Amino acid sequence: MKLEIGQTIFVEVFPHRGPTEIRECQIEKIGNKYFYLDKYHDKGFDKQTLKYTNKEYTQHNVQGYLTTQEITDRHEKNRLREVLKRHFETWGDSKNNTLEELKQVCELLKLNQ
Repeated sequence: MKLEIGQTIFVEVFPHRGPTEIRECQIEKIGNKYFYLDKYHDKGFDKQTLKYTNKEYTQHNVQGYLTTQEITDRHEKNRLREVLKRHFETWGDSKNNTLEELKQVCELLKLNQ
């Protein structure tokens, strides 16, 4: 991916508790491995993964994205995975599915039977 000074990056902040926050930032500086944003002067973001990287502390609590659609898609994917997980849990509603419906789901998801 090609990064340029002045380019907008959307940063999703994952607080310890509560909802995530999205901040619109601009690239101020680009190095060999990291780039730096106007609202995160001292934090280097990896040019490949767009993750904040701190050599002393490895937990990533901020993640950069090129578009807000990427963030929306990630949230939607997580929500759908949770819906499917609850449906197929032991106490979920999958017992009400017909054999044909379950076969179609497996075929759609390319799951080996």
